[in-house]
Amino acid sequence: MNGDYTVGKKRTWSTSKVFCFIGSFFGLLISSVFFDRFGRKYVTIVSNFIAIGAVVGQIFVQDVNTLLVLRIVQGIGVIITLSGRYVWLMEFTPKSWRSVINNASLVSWPFGIMSLIFVSYFCTNWRHILIVIAVFMVVTSFILFLFPESPRFYITMDRSEEASKVLELLCRVFNTPEYSKQKYVLSSDEDQDKQTIGSKLKDFVKYPIMLKRTLFLMACWGLVSFLYYGLSFGWHNMGSNIFVSQLFATIAEIVAMTLTPCFTEWKGRMFAQIGSFGTIGVLFLSSMIEINFSADWDLRKIMCLMAAIFIACQFLTVYLYTVELAPTSHRGIILCFCSCIARVGGFCGPYIGQLYDLVGFNTVLGALAGLAIVLSLSTYFVLEETSGKPTPDLPSQIQSPNRNKIKTKELRGEDLQYESVNV
Repeated sequence: MNGDYTVGKKRTWSTSKVFCFIGSFFGLLISSVFFDRFGRKYVTIVSNFIAIGAVVGQIFVQDVNTLLVLRIVQGIGVIITLSGRYVWLMEFTPKSWRSVINNASLVSWPFGIMSLIFVSYFCTNWRHILIVIAVFMVVTSFILFLFPESPRFYITMDRSEEASKVLELLCRVFNTPEYSKQKYVLSSDEDQDKQTIGSKLKDFVKYPIMLKRTLFLMACWGLVSFLYYGLSFGWHNMGSNIFVSQLFATIAEIVAMTLTPCFTEWKGRMFAQIGSFGTIGVLFLSSMIEINFSADWDLRKIMCLMAAIFIACQFLTVYLYTVELAPTSHRGIILCFCSCIARVGGFCGPYIGQLYDLVGFNTVLGALAGLAIVLSLSTYFVLEETSGKPTPDLPSQIQSPNRNKIKTKELRGEDLQYESVNV
């Protein structure tokens, strides 16, 4: 696709990528308002079909300006769909399965890249590639209609009747009728259903612990995204052509997805984040030592490629950690903030080569190592372990956990878990 992405006489490959990133940035800015107001399911479905429409439109486009507009629309639809279906899924997931489901849901990313590699290898015309993508998106869209809205979202919005209907449906599916009449009500001093984006922003001042954690997580997302997209451009050194190079990148992603659940389940999310950032820092410091093994390979290249695996591990970990730390009522806006900073890091990451030329390899790698180690050590003091704990529904549960009386009901062991909370 890189060699034949043209409209008329103009090559638009690099420009179209930039415009897709711009669309995803604006999509994140507006996604929180829709997720926390209209629910996870409907917003995800609508944004998914917006993305499909943008892809189909590009197949028939004949001028560059229209193409770039459609790329912005595609970026908006894709990022909202990606964020929405993740939050939607994780709110259905019991605490003991979050790490596994987190990786299982994100494993589609490297396998999607691998599939696109094979499609691009046999389809030299980019319009034909878009046709394949559009067909795949349409077919997989019907899965979204099979699942109900998140009952946790209904409970948080004080819509207990709708939550009860969803729970009764799930009770029938899991064959647990003894819980079908259980009522799950979230009573609070605040009217959650009438919360606006302004009132949610004020909550960050009202609950300083939530603000502190959100700012710290934003820093983690920004650095990880900067490193992820910065070092990903080094994979071209691993192969003789773009297809082989991308296969190496996909293999690294799969290795990371294999290691991450081992870390998060073995010692918890905090240990995984401390270990990932710490290992990245150590590998970057080691890469400052100049040792040549051959004309093409030196210690710096090997250490940076190893670091890329742990960067991917940290990307998976911080995604899960953020969802578990954020209360349901503010989960959409917190993910929005973190993802926006990640977009900024993604924009800046590819320019890491210019930093090398400007101040030298060792200066850049030393600075990045220092940042990674600082975030690693700070995790212990700023965040808390979430492994095996119920996710909070309101900021007050984070600020003053002793004020809450939490009654947990389980459906068929831990197939599904919801809470009735009195604040």
